Amino acid sequence: MRPKTKQPHVSVIVVTYNAAPYIKKCIASILANTFSDFELIVFDNVSTDTTTKLAASFSDPRIQIHTASHNLGYAGGNNAAIALSKGAYVCVLNPDVIVGKRFLEGMVSELTADPTVAACQPLVYFYDGKKINLTGISPQFLGFNDLNNFDSEIIPKKGDITAFSGSGFMIRKTVLERVGTFDEQYFMYFEDSDLSWRIRLAGQTIRFVPESTMRHDYKYTPSNTSQSMMRKLFFYERNRLLTLFKNYSPKLLILSAPALILTEIGMIAKSLVEGWLGTKLRTYVSATSLIPHVLTCRKNIARFRQLSDREVIRDLKPEITFKKFQTTAVTTVLNPFLKAYFAGVSWVVRVTS
Repeated sequence: MRPKTKQPHVSVIVVTYNAAPYIKKCIASILANTFSDFELIVFDNVSTDTTTKLAASFSDPRIQIHTASHNLGYAGGNNAAIALSKGAYVCVLNPDVIVGKRFLEGMVSELTADPTVAACQPLVYFYDGKKINLTGISPQFLGFNDLNNFDSEIIPKKGDITAFSGSGFMIRKTVLERVGTFDEQYFMYFEDSDLSWRIRLAGQTIRFVPESTMRHDYKYTPSNTSQSMMRKLFFYERNRLLTLFKNYSPKLLILSAPALILTEIGMIAKSLVEGWLGTKLRTYVSATSLIPHVLTCRKNIARFRQLSDREVIRDLKPEITFKKFQTTAVTTVLNPFLKAYFAGVSWVVRVTS
C-alpha cells in the first residue's frame, strides 16, 4: 500500500433514512478499512428513529453528520453530500451494508492505476455473505435491469461493466463535474443506472473490482407495508422510462418505440391483474409532466456524448433476464419477441451507421 501522503483523499457518503438497525455496523466497517485517508459524511433525510444519535456515538474525527430540512430521497441526499465532499474520489454507500477491510483500498488502487476508469463497482454479497447479490448492472434495451451474477457463488474476474449499483460504488469527482450528479427528479430507483448511462455516453469506463467486497441487506420486496411496494413500483416504472427518454439518441428512440409500446401494453395488463393499475397509469402522467426536464437533460448530454449508437447497442441486453421477472409470459412470449426485435434494431443500426 502506498504511503499515506500519496493516497488520494476519499469522501465516503452514507445517506440515511430510519437506518437505526444498520448504521452502527455500517460505520464501524468503514472505519476498520485498511485505507484510512477518507472523510465519512453521514447525510440524514430527517429520520424519525435513532439513526443520527447512533451515528454520533462514534468519536472518530473523520465523521461528519448532516441533516436535511426534509426528505430529499436517495438522489437529493447524495447530491447534497457530494456538494459537501472534499475528496478526489467519492464513494457512495447505502446504510444497510457492511464493507470489507480492503473495500476502499481496492477501488482506490484501480482508479489510481488506470486514469481511463471513471467509476468502480465492488463485489456485493447478500448480507449473510454466502452468495452474490450483484457485480454490476446490465441494462436491457427497454430499460429493465439485470443484476450481474445475482444469487451466484462464482466470482467473476475484474473487468469493464455497463452500469454500477447505487448500493455501493466509487467515482472520480471530476467525472461528476463533467456528466452531472444524480437526477433529483428520480427521488429513488434508477438513479444509478441513469448516472452510469451518462458516464458511458461520455466514452468513459466503469470497472468491476472483486478485491473490494461488501455485504448488502438486499430486499426486492420492501419489508414493511404494501403501500411501500406501490411506491417502489411507481418510481421503478417511471424512472425506467425516463432513463430511456433521456439517454437514447433520436434514432434509437424511434427504433425501440414499437417494442416499447407493446411491452408497456403488457405491463398495463400485468398491473391490472396484480392490482396496481392506478400506480402504473400514474407513472405515465408523471413522466409526461417531466418532458421539459427530459429535454433539458438531453441537451446537456449532447454536449459530452461520444458513444455511437452501435456502441450503445453493443452494451445492452435484448431479453429480460432478471430472476425475479421470469414468468411464463416473459420466457415464452415476451423474451422471444424482444430477442428477434432487438436483432432487427441492431441490424438497422449497423447498416445506417
